[in-house]
Amino acid sequence: MDGMFSIQVLSRALETWGLQVVSLGSEEGRSVAANPASAPAYICNLQEHWFALRRVEGGEWWNFNSLWVGLAPLSGFYLQAFLDSLREEGWTIFVVLGSLPAPQPGSLDAGTAGRWWSPEEARAATDEAERARKRGRLTAALEGVFERADRAGGAITLRSRDRGPGEPLSEGRATDSLLSDVPGGG
Repeated sequence: MDGMFSIQVLSRALETWGLQVVSLGSEEGRSVAANPASAPAYICNLQEHWFALRRVEGGEWWNFNSLWVGLAPLSGFYLQAFLDSLREEGWTIFVVLGSLPAPQPGSLDAGTAGRWWSPEEARAATDEAERARKRGRLTAALEGVFERADRAGGAITLRSRDRGPGEPLSEGRATDSLLSDVPGGG
């Protein structure tokens, strides 16, 4: 009812595709752990959050974590380090064994769910999502500045936190000062 699935439910769903899910810590999973890029996919869980890592055409890996800004590519080299860091953070990792369905590129037919993206489309979507996230932070910061100015009678004074009274403010310093209140903004 709450959308929280157990690994048993996910396992049963994947069985319909001829796939098997095993814990990375199991005997079968440990054989994959020596060469993590040999698995077709991983399912990761922490508390009530699940996400997948999947190998696609050309051996590229993608992180499908919905908490991230967009799809994130992973190199085969980084995959091992990423899985290790997840385990250290308390994530439970499951290996998907078997042959994943082949990508079905192209447009959606009526009644089908999802859409296959090429790696280039996924990268472009991720880059655009990151740009939108940054624009959103800047917009929020500017709205906050304008709100404070409105409450103070409509005046806006730009000054750097480390600038003394009467000291000129350069354009770069104004930008730095404005963005210093924005998380990750500068």
